[in-house]
Amino acid sequence: MNAELMDALKSTAPRILEEAAFLFSDDLPLEEYPDAKWKPIGAQIQYAGEGRKGILRVWAGVGMVRTLAANMLGLEEDDESGAIQIGDALAELLNTIAGNVLKLDAAGWMEDVDKSGLWFSVEGHPFFLLEES
Repeated sequence: MNAELMDALKSTAPRILEEAAFLFSDDLPLEEYPDAKWKPIGAQIQYAGEGRKGILRVWAGVGMVRTLAANMLGLEEDDESGAIQIGDALAELLNTIAGNVLKLDAAGWMEDVDKSGLWFSVEGHPFFLLEES
């Protein structure tokens, strides 16, 4: 990982955790890294633009992600209504972190894109959504 991106993630991830889910973090000392018994869940997001592309990935323990999801939704962790979707919460957290860190400029990459996706007008501004498989 390049040093600039690592620095941006190191300062952004704790802020987003705090602002989005009221979770506070510290650096984890090497001697406290989890062992092979750790069974995390994960999420990933691909990005491209401004001459760079890559994949951001995140892993976290189920207990932490359950707290994340409950806090993001304003629910109790033991809520059994089905509203807590822990995988979705982790993916949304990663999406928010990526959006704050990468801030990619789309100018230039619209040239090669199939414009038959979904177009919306949002407050008078064009908004384009495209799925590519």
